[in-house]
Amino acid sequence: MILLPNTAFILKLSKSNTEGLMSQKGYLTNSEILELLAANTKEEVQEELEMLLLDKDRRFPSGFRRLRCGKCGEKMLDVVLCDRLPLGRELVDRYDTKILCGFCRQDTGYDDSS
Repeated sequence: MILLPNTAFILKLSKSNTEGLMSQKGYLTNSEILELLAANTKEEVQEELEMLLLDKDRRFPSGFRRLRCGKCGEKMLDVVLCDRLPLGRELVDRYDTKILCGFCRQDTGYDDSS
């Protein structure tokens, strides 16, 4: 069993889970600490993935990329491909700089609702 002198760190990780455990026993076991750290890691990974999808200037891990608009050349937020896989390579070859982003579609009067 590990006793942590600074429980504020653990409370920050998962306040609702930890408060119940701490009030019952006054300490956390190794498995409870590992569970909280795993939950925190999962939340951090989820936040990083969300930021990758929302921030077009953020760098992706090696092998992943966004398609670029054929008119303005900007990276498209809603298209992320792994160009290391056959389907990803095919889609990059076929569509990169050949499709229009949402802004350029509006500018050209393109209507994709039909």
